[in-house]
Amino acid sequence: MAWDIKSCTEDVVGYIYSEDGVYDPREISFTVLEGKRIEIGDIVCIEHPSKEGLPVFYQVIDVPLRRKAKDYEEDLVRIGTPLMDETRNYPRARAVQIGYYVEGEEEPRMLIEHIKPLSRVYRPSQIVLEELLYPTQSSIVIGEIYPSFQLRVELELPKLLRQGLLVVGGVGTGKTTTMLTVLVRVIRKIMEEDGAPRVLIVDKDGEYGAEELINCVGQDMYVRVPIDVIYVDVFKDKDKFAQQLLRKLGYHDKRTKVARTIYAIVQEFEDRELELSKTFIEQNILPRVIDEDVQAKVASALEKWHGKLEREYLSAI
Repeated sequence: MAWDIKSCTEDVVGYIYSEDGVYDPREISFTVLEGKRIEIGDIVCIEHPSKEGLPVFYQVIDVPLRRKAKDYEEDLVRIGTPLMDETRNYPRARAVQIGYYVEGEEEPRMLIEHIKPLSRVYRPSQIVLEELLYPTQSSIVIGEIYPSFQLRVELELPKLLRQGLLVVGGVGTGKTTTMLTVLVRVIRKIMEEDGAPRVLIVDKDGEYGAEELINCVGQDMYVRVPIDVIYVDVFKDKDKFAQQLLRKLGYHDKRTKVARTIYAIVQEFEDRELELSKTFIEQNILPRVIDEDVQAKVASALEKWHGKLEREYLSAI
């Protein structure tokens, strides 16, 4: 992916100009030509300072208006007779670097050398914008670039599934809605391509039981596992662990042979975390029970406890 700036641009929209005299390649500031329109989100480019004809792309992040002020202007505003002199208005724009592309490479390189003051700022053609922004592989559309809404935002499926996605924002800004949109569209895209998607959502607050998601995968394929069922208690205090384990197994009387045996085994453990789970008990406690009758009773109680958890799980879904 590589272009020549003469063939890939439509027109000149401005010139790089810094009021403080500092020109940073990471972020440019330019004055917009009279009659040209620039919005936040627009893609622009400049010519690489040392590679002739190679465009370096930037995305506009701010469009301030600079006005040359006169001392008397505020006085005129105060008495209700402002001087509407638009010749002293200078539309400006700030843009952050996307990078430039060289032949044979998919990812952009960053410009790290000095840029030239008063360099032309170009508007890329629609064809170049589509090549720049839209993936060549299977992808999903998640929206349009604000505020013009003229360019789509697409996520390339292989990269999305391989590298992941981070969605951040304050309370109520739409993080869950965004993720549900991505999930539904990823699932539909994979199904369109005759795939069989498998999705695991760790949803502590229960926000992802949306009808759109359930309808997308089908009611028979949507399985909800309550967090209380899969949560495993971990103890460091041996006495508390033994008390909870006996309660789960149904032994409330500490004087029984089973209770005394389990207490004794638990006290033998050295400093370690003790999991209140079927797997931990089968691997670490049952093998230490010497009495076969006691071992059989513990195993039976363990199966009853585990069966109860399975019934709770099935009733929840």
